[in-house]
Amino acid sequence: MFTGIKEYWKSMSPGQNFQMNGVPQIARDEAIDVAKNLLREHHANILDFKMLSDLSLSMIVEINASQILPLATSLIANGWRLQCEPPLETFSSQDSRQTNAIEGTFQMTFKDGTGELKIPVPAVPG
Repeated sequence: MFTGIKEYWKSMSPGQNFQMNGVPQIARDEAIDVAKNLLREHHANILDFKMLSDLSLSMIVEINASQILPLATSLIANGWRLQCEPPLETFSSQDSRQTNAIEGTFQMTFKDGTGELKIPVPAVPG
């Protein structure tokens, strides 16, 4: 009855080609900047993002499949604990000259979060 359902939802939902979950060992604001810069370095585009609280940030990204392993290597070199589905070895055989962009989910979980999303608002004179 459910044969092919996974493939159906993969085709209907953005960001289903890979899922990368990272836990940075630095403060949230600094980690977001590091992730943004590394994504830019590896020619990834952020298509959408959701700040789920101060515990987690989820992004839909578009990246060349050959850049997933180098991106993961850069994140790990910056002290991130990383999990990827499918496993990173899947992307190790990608030819760096290939230009097949794929969409995936990149999620950051912040170890020092409290579960509340508070965005500081600067004081406005008047």
